[in-house]
Amino acid sequence: MSTVALWLSALPFMLVLGLIAWAIATARCNAGLVDIFWSMFFLLGALLHFAAGDAARERAWLVLALVALWALRLAGDLAARNWNAPKFRCYRLMPAAVGEERAR
Repeated sequence: MSTVALWLSALPFMLVLGLIAWAIATARCNAGLVDIFWSMFFLLGALLHFAAGDAARERAWLVLALVALWALRLAGDLAARNWNAPKFRCYRLMPAAVGEERAR
């Protein structure tokens, strides 16, 4: 499978992950919660590339393990810090800056 085809095949999975992040942030009225999920896009991409099996297996395992450690650590840290925290200051000020209707 070509690199471009592999990237394109990952897009539907990433779209679903993005929609899940958006739904959680919208339900909790805190756009900052989306930050928790961005490192998971890297993990999802690494998993899909690993599943394609185009690389040397030892190197692929190492890259997958390192990306997983980084992504899970970052997502866990952001979740612990932001899950019940108030909105970030920039998100609180946005409605006043762009207008109440545009910020929704």
